[in-house]
Amino acid sequence: MMRSFWQHVNKPGARKRLLKKAHTVDTRGDERKRRVAQANYDKERVRKNKQLDVQRKGRRNAAKAKLTAVVPRLTLAEVEKLRIDEINLQIRWHRQFDKDVPAAKNTPSGKAKRIKVLMDAVGRYVRGEMHPKNDTQESMEQSDGNDAQGMPRCEDEHDDE
Repeated sequence: MMRSFWQHVNKPGARKRLLKKAHTVDTRGDERKRRVAQANYDKERVRKNKQLDVQRKGRRNAAKAKLTAVVPRLTLAEVEKLRIDEINLQIRWHRQFDKDVPAAKNTPSGKAKRIKVLMDAVGRYVRGEMHPKNDTQESMEQSDGNDAQGMPRCEDEHDDE
């Protein structure tokens, strides 16, 4: 099968027709048009992705500002007056620095159960087991060659022995 194809293509007349057809396709500019269209699409996609990144960053900054503005409620009487979304915000505030606070997807449903989770976190906070980190403390930890948890950062340098 392959041999008959090559024998057909290698005939002088067939080769001439193929070269002529390839030349007409090349001179039509189809490939150039395709490359230009692809470049335009890529530019548009980059513009849209940058726009999405700006929106995401804005939402992240808004959420971060909302968390930094939280004043922790430390008594049961204050906590019981809160609405569920305010309780969730308090739980998120405690979760920033207390790993024992469950993630949002693992937080039990129902106001009473959420209050219990929040009061457990408040208890650890009041006893001094967990403290919120301020930005200057984090930046000092990171500037001494350690990450935010105080662990040495991995560098790209590898010791070859």
